[in-house]
Formats: sequence, structure tokens, C-alpha cells
Amino acid sequence: MVDHSMRNNLRPLAPKGPDTEARPTSRSPEETRTKRASTACGECKLRRTKCTVDDSGGPCTECALHNRECIIDELADRRRKIAAKETEENLRRTQMELQATRRELEYYRSYVNYLLTSIRSCQEGDLSKIVKVIRRGTSDEEILSYLSQIVPVFPPFDPRTSRGSDLMDGENGLTPGRRAPGPAYR
Repeated sequence: MVDHSMRNNLRPLAPKGPDTEARPTSRSPEETRTKRASTACGECKLRRTKCTVDDSGGPCTECALHNRECIIDELADRRRKIAAKETEENLRRTQMELQATRRELEYYRSYVNYLLTSIRSCQEGDLSKIVKVIRRGTSDEEILSYLSQIVPVFPPFDPRTSRGSDLMDGENGLTPGRRAPGPAYR
């Protein structure tokens, strides 16, 4: 319950006078407030000062006062949509590079598997010829062409349709269902 003695200690309110009426203001409350920048420039971030940069492109008051370079990096603020778009574009570019690298890896994996299968199934004299061709520094295509002429490995290597596991799947280095070359090939 309210103590009546406490009420007597409070000062009575004065009635509203004629001079306290609302005066018409020339500015709206939004205009009187200092507009803050949505993101600070690099110099203000570094010095941890209030930045008043606007969209006009001019420097903020702190940078203008101290003759500093006023640069706003919107990508540094990871909360912004432009930074999210940049991150998304970087991710898309990285995924495309990864796919290209995977295709190249699959090509060379198939190439090495074809080379190994050819070496395993060739005769001794042909093996020394293959090594000489490789040591001469010939291109991959020339080596493949030479291998297809000397060693009858089926199917022949086709870089457009090659997959990493085409030629080597099992322990013996051959795809299941394919027999190792017999004496007829030697």
C-alpha cells in the first residue's frame, strides 16, 4: 500500500504555461540527428573513430581534416549483399577450376593406367623402344600413338572418354571381366 506521508514529500506539478507550446521546427527529427555512415572508411576503422562518410564520394570529415586517404571497402564487411555476391562468385569460380583439375587428373590417371597396361603386356624389345620414346621427351599424344602401334591393348586409350578407373580396377590392374594378355600377345 502507498504511504500517504511519502506523497506529501513530492513536489506538486506546475500547470502548463503559455510559453511551453510546441514551436514549429524548421527541421524534422531525422535531419537533426547526425547521419552515421553504414560502414566506416579504412582510416576510421584503424583509428576507431566515428566515420561520417556519405554516398557522394567525398572523404569523411576525419579524413578531410587530417588529409588522409578515405577508402571504403564494402567487400571487407561480410554482412553486406555485395560481399555475399563476391563470395558466391569466388566459390563458383573455384568449383569450375576444381572440375577442370578433376578432369585433368582423370585424364592423367587413365593415361598412366594405359601406359602401365601396355608395359605389362609388351615384349622385352618393345619395352626398351617405349622407354626410348618416353626419354626423348615426346608429347603425350605421340607416346599414345606409339603405344597403340606396338602393343595391342584393348580398348585403345581415348582421352575424350577416359575415366580414372577404366583400365585399373582390380588387384591385377585390369578391369573385371578382362583377361590378362596371354602368350598370343607376346
